[in-house]
Amino acid sequence: EYHDLGRIAQGLFKFMWQRSMLRRDAKQYPRPVFLWADESQNFVSSFDFQYQAVARSARACTVYLTQNISNYYSMLGSTGRDEANALLGNLQTKIFHANSDQPTNQYAADLIAQEWTVALNFGSSAAENGSSHSGGGSQTVQYKLLPATFTTLKKGGMANNREVEAIIFQGGRLWKATQDTYLKTVFKQGS
Repeated sequence: EYHDLGRIAQGLFKFMWQRSMLRRDAKQYPRPVFLWADESQNFVSSFDFQYQAVARSARACTVYLTQNISNYYSMLGSTGRDEANALLGNLQTKIFHANSDQPTNQYAADLIAQEWTVALNFGSSAAENGSSHSGGGSQTVQYKLLPATFTTLKKGGMANNREVEAIIFQGGRLWKATQDTYLKTVFKQGS
């Protein structure tokens, strides 16, 4: 209803709250707090990555939801990529759902990283005087999950039996199911 004026007012309120949380004595007031923003690209600012870098010591958790990383790039202007990447680098848990935004999918694939794999090759030919076969292998670096993986995740609804697939990434954690920093999981939608 209030468009730009509403965004500015909400941004000021968020900034004041962030500054207040950083000033509070977390030892005297240890109760954790959180900042929750749906469509967070509408409220993101250049202060967010600075806040997020020290939010944990203030016992403050940030939950930002957005459709794609390109929204952050767009809203943060000429320095958008660096500021968005700085902010996202300070958020430890990231949940990726089905997405058709190439920069988001590339970011997710790069975040989950690459690994050494063995690429095998085989050849065979036949001639009048016999046949020959050859094979070999070499080590190569490949994505653990290709960017295209994120375009094929289930999006819920009746067509997907009310299942929404996600890839959860958490830096510094190895998931038991994968022994890696990412986990493919399913969320059931309510009826």
